[in-house]
Amino acid sequence: MADKILRLEDWVENLQIEGQNSFSLSQARQAFKNISENALSLSLARFSGKNKILSILRGFYLIISPKYAAMKVIPPVNFMDSLMKSLNRPYYVGLLSAAALQGAGHQQPQEFFVFTDMPAMRPINKNGIKVNFLSLIHFPSDELFEKIKTEVGYLNLSPAPLTALDLIYFENRIGGLSRAATVLSELVENIKPYKGFIQPRLVPVMNGNEITDVKVEYPDNFFQQMLEYGKRYSFLPLVN
Repeated sequence: MADKILRLEDWVENLQIEGQNSFSLSQARQAFKNISENALSLSLARFSGKNKILSILRGFYLIISPKYAAMKVIPPVNFMDSLMKSLNRPYYVGLLSAAALQGAGHQQPQEFFVFTDMPAMRPINKNGIKVNFLSLIHFPSDELFEKIKTEVGYLNLSPAPLTALDLIYFENRIGGLSRAATVLSELVENIKPYKGFIQPRLVPVMNGNEITDVKVEYPDNFFQQMLEYGKRYSFLPLVN
């Protein structure tokens, strides 16, 4: 079918009819095998000049529908899954972006936060949309994430407990521990308590220099535990 489509505009329109809002350069090459690389590049550039498509990352294009014509870009929540699949990278939406989708935060964050594996990815900053990527050496299993529906598919979202942990651990990326605490206080109001997530503290009972017993204590609540973790573990020690 693709071989019969002679114009890039027609091909892009057909993608939209199929419910897609993006495409990769490799897809375009596959659809237009009979034209040269230069001709395809010129066609893409001309169509981009009409604000019908936008190259958000090298080799990846957004299709700007009439709904988003004024913005000239699509919200990241609606294209992130397609982008990361085209790069063959695991991901999940986290930090303030996840908290906002989970009902915390009165204001939408100005940046979109995405976790992925190594190597590190450069941020995206196009037409007022900023996406920050945080790369993890040990990336969690895909089974951990929540799947939320978007306009064209699904999105990997960190579950609320992981969102809370990330807010504390990466507090320097969101404006500090004070902001993390504010968002956490709103986040815990919108999630069901997870009793097993509160970890015990082992407190030694001392008699002079000897440990005579060990007491098991628990934080009063999940929020208190997260604040304690932030104070203890937000910075690595200079000497291990």
